[in-house]
Amino acid sequence: MGFAPGFDLSNYGITAGSFPVANIFIEDDLNTPITKEWTLQAGTRLGQRGEAKVVYSHRKTTSFLDDFITLDLGKTTVVDAGVTFGTFDNVLIHNTDDVHRREYQGLLLITNYRPLERWYVGAHWTIQLRNHGNFEGEAANQPGNDSIIGDRPEFYTAARHYPFGRTDDYQRHKLRLYSTYDLGLGRAGTATLGGVYRYDSPQVYSLFASNVPITAQQLARNPGYARPPTTQTLFFTERGAGGEFESAHLFDFSLHYDVPVYKSARPFIKAELRNAFNKQPLIGHNVTVTPDANSPVDALGLPTGYVRGANFGRPLNSHTATDPHVPYPRELRFSVGFRF
Repeated sequence: MGFAPGFDLSNYGITAGSFPVANIFIEDDLNTPITKEWTLQAGTRLGQRGEAKVVYSHRKTTSFLDDFITLDLGKTTVVDAGVTFGTFDNVLIHNTDDVHRREYQGLLLITNYRPLERWYVGAHWTIQLRNHGNFEGEAANQPGNDSIIGDRPEFYTAARHYPFGRTDDYQRHKLRLYSTYDLGLGRAGTATLGGVYRYDSPQVYSLFASNVPITAQQLARNPGYARPPTTQTLFFTERGAGGEFESAHLFDFSLHYDVPVYKSARPFIKAELRNAFNKQPLIGHNVTVTPDANSPVDALGLPTGYVRGANFGRPLNSHTATDPHVPYPRELRFSVGFRF
């Protein structure tokens, strides 16, 4: 606390800055992105005991909202409270359809049938035909991330910095088969047995390295930006073409019991066994790679080859609902209540 040079801003070099209303501007006629979706569906009754339906969905997003840093937007020297922070490139936030792409096409098949009065079976199966884009656009607690597209474009190429391909939530197949059976126990109530089979096909991942230094070839293309980038995220494959994680085949079972006590009043107890066989496929793992300095380089002087990290293919260090590496292990849940 007593080290005065540590509190002197002149001892620090500022390589980047964000100063709203100083060097960041918002276009007057902004609008939210536009998503256009249309669907087709057809269905039929299966006698008097069930039905089947197929739904096709087509979705495309346009008018993306993003930030742009180009030479024609100029620069601003930022001075605040008598402190000169330096000269920074201006940033303009506006809507664009230039090179931003996000497309989805999918099929949903739904069916249910009652072979017996007390026995019910059903299924729904989602098939993703396309779930492609050149920017994910979301992160944990960051729903509106800006992309690198349009930021100092002289330094970047689409193939190496924002490739088009399968997004990280692309999943070819998602299937659920479920069934329930009611055991009538007369005055003793009703017991319902249930089961679900869950199939999730592998999700995909991209191969990219973060914090890769800007090369001399890239700096030579600088037309005069005040703050050229110093690092970058570098892709080695198309988006989503790095590989696939493992698929998951899981089973859940349940037992529900209730008994009538007065008119519609029914106390109940329910037991659920999730992931009954405790399957632990590797549905996510470490995908860290670094540039291979001995590989050929592209026109920007960037390595085209990569080296897998020491932990590549191993489970992630943390397991969360949004970033799991294995399904949640077997768990037994109980609940009690009263319905009326």
